[in-house]
Amino acid sequence: MISILIPVFNRNCTQLVVQLQQQCEQTGLVYEIIVADDASTDLTIKKSNLRIADLNNVKYLEMPVNLGRSAIRNKLASLANQAYLLFIDDDMAIVDDEFIKRYANVMESDEVIYGGLVYPTYNSKKASLREKFGNEREIKTLAKRLLAPSNHISTCNLVVKRSVFEQNKFDESIKNYGWEDNLFAIQLAKKGIKIAHINNPLLHLGIENSEVFLTKTTTACQTLAHLANNGNYTEELKQIKLYNSYLWLAKLYLSDLFCLLFSLIKNGVENHLKGPNPNLFFFDLYKLYQLTFAIKKANQ
Repeated sequence: MISILIPVFNRNCTQLVVQLQQQCEQTGLVYEIIVADDASTDLTIKKSNLRIADLNNVKYLEMPVNLGRSAIRNKLASLANQAYLLFIDDDMAIVDDEFIKRYANVMESDEVIYGGLVYPTYNSKKASLREKFGNEREIKTLAKRLLAPSNHISTCNLVVKRSVFEQNKFDESIKNYGWEDNLFAIQLAKKGIKIAHINNPLLHLGIENSEVFLTKTTTACQTLAHLANNGNYTEELKQIKLYNSYLWLAKLYLSDLFCLLFSLIKNGVENHLKGPNPNLFFFDLYKLYQLTFAIKKANQ
């Protein structure tokens, strides 16, 4: 019935796997859990994760070299034996005892199902950038997700029918952080494959500090610039809001001016974003600058 696939990098996932395994046993599903360590560098964490291999129906693998976000998920899917694949990120946590049961009840009625995510309770006035962005931008109610199904999915908590995935794998040219799940969803929608949404969230525990999150954001913008420049996703990228903002600047010949003006305030914006309760408008400008700068640099 279901193959639960978890890519891991430098994170202890034993509690997550134990809870998933227990729920699968209680539900009575035919299942397997496959965990692949993507060449983690923290040997203590790797040693801790070895214990999950002793659990019933759990397979634990260690990659000799880092494959990257897309390739590791494709690798996991290639090892799966069941009809449905459940992709879960290693920084997720189970919210309640009904998680697997909810998917089991609807799994065979749809080809792709996204369950959503939630974040830990936070104080908005003292929130870090990652906390605020996650709570105000990433969390969407089921009603809002249903309005634009392909715009609101993530590989952190996603069921895909294996036969569908075999025809729509993640793009392995995306080696670094960002956009593989967006493009996956866009291409599914392009082929007329329905993306269903249910209220079955996981708790996102991977709250990076602001400096790390800004670095990851820059990497994501560089990834998007690479995708824009390689020409393989000309139409698909137009469905990404950030890229559309760049196109608007470019159409008005304002890209160079925007980069110049933003560079004058860049340090101040970064300091603001690293502080408590940052304004997400400045984060939007920061992303637009990083994307515009990356495209400009690649075209020089």
